[in-house]
Amino acid sequence: MSKLTDRELEIIDYVSQGYSNVAIGELMFRSVPTIRDALKNIYFKVGHHNRVLLAVKYVLGFYSKPMTTEEEIEETKRRG
Repeated sequence: MSKLTDRELEIIDYVSQGYSNVAIGELMFRSVPTIRDALKNIYFKVGHHNRVLLAVKYVLGFYSKPMTTEEEIEETKRRG
C-alpha cells in the first residue's frame, strides 16, 4: 500500500464520521469533484473501493491517523 498523505487521511477521517463528499468539500474548501478524485486515489492506494470498509479500517487503526498536537506531545514523551 502506498503511503497516504495527511490530506488523504483527513478525508478518510471525515468519511469515517459519516460526512458526504459535499460536506467534506465544504469543510476542506474543495470542490466535490476534487474530493471524489481524492477518494479514487485513496481507494487505489488501499486496494479496495468500499467507503464503509475504508471507514471501518481507519477507525480500527489500519491507516495512520494524523496526530493532533496533544497526541504528538504525548508520543514524544513516551519515546523519551
